[in-house]
Parts: sequence; C-alpha cells; structure tokens
Amino acid sequence: MNEETRLALWEAFSTFFLDTEITDANFRLAANVIKESGISLDEAEAVLWNEVFPALRQNLMSVAGNWTGFSREWLKANLRPSTGPAKRPLVFRAGVRAIQNCWESVLPHLKALEEEWRFDQGPNVAAITTRQVLDDGLPILQVVHYDDDDSWAFTCGTTDDPGDGRVISMRQALDLDSTLAQIADLPSGWRARRDAVGGVWRREKND
Repeated sequence: MNEETRLALWEAFSTFFLDTEITDANFRLAANVIKESGISLDEAEAVLWNEVFPALRQNLMSVAGNWTGFSREWLKANLRPSTGPAKRPLVFRAGVRAIQNCWESVLPHLKALEEEWRFDQGPNVAAITTRQVLDDGLPILQVVHYDDDDSWAFTCGTTDDPGDGRVISMRQALDLDSTLAQIADLPSGWRARRDAVGGVWRREKND
C-alpha cells in the first residue's frame, strides 16, 4: 500500500472519531476511498483498527473532543503504518462498539460500488491506453484483456508503437468513455473491437 493510499484511508476513517454527528456521507466517503484504493476489505479494516483507532480513540472519550477534523499533517505525524490482520481492542468497549457500527455502515456502500463496478480489476489499477486517445481525442475502439496478468488495454487501434503507450487507471478509462462498461465481462485472453463509439463490439481470442 503506498503512502497516498494509506493517508486517504486515514482521512476517511478519522471522521468516525469526530465529536460530531456521523452521517451516511461519512460512510459513503470511506467506501469510495476503499474502492478507489484497490486494496482488500481485510486490509482496509486492518488500517482502521490497527492504525487509526489507537491514535484517535481518545477523541471518543473526550467531553469536548475535536469536531472540526484532523489535518493530513496531524495524521502523518501521529499515525503509524502497521502489518497483519485487524485487531479489535479488548478494552474501551463503548468506543469499539461505536467504530464497529461505523465499519458495518460502510459495508453496504461498498457492496453497492462492487455491483456498479463490473471489471475484474479495481478502479485504481493501472491500464494502458495511447497518446492518441489522451492527447488527440481519438476514440477507444479496441480493448485487450491480457491473460498473463489480467491487465487491460483501451486503445484507439491506430498504432502499435510502444512509444505511444500511456498508463492510466481503470477508472480513467471509464471516465474517458462510459460505454466501455459494455465489455467488462470480456474474458482474459480476449480482445474486442468496434467501428465507432456506441457500435457493436466484435469479440475474439487474442492471437
């Protein structure tokens, strides 16, 4: 997990510990951050319990705790990365129960996002496109789902020059063309082509 991903999780989870009303918006934010990070549910839960809870639980116990939010600088200075599975504390049961309720409120939002996102690679996973798509605005007319690592390429189909390749995220590909969702079920080891955006995808196995 890279530093920026971990910090984004810290920020989202830190809202559970504020001395203010926690709303559904907080749970949606956490779900979106987890989904965009591409990490597993177990990894995300471990960050909550092993990294965020130990540093912020005192705010739950305070009569007049922080209610405005924890800055990125404060989080970086006071939280530490950890390894291993989630470990819920055996003390401070009221606080543990409150944060467990928050975590359980995140899960339905994650499920909804999973149902919406149908590709086998997460939104934050790297994919390939071309310079012509990004810089010249050419449409994505060819998609390849590689069988060696399950990665994806979303290209214009006008160039095979490796120098034209560009790295984007899976989410960026869908942001460029939402109709790519139509081929989310393309098996690994297959490719799909079409003549124009909105056209019929023709599917075939990779050579």
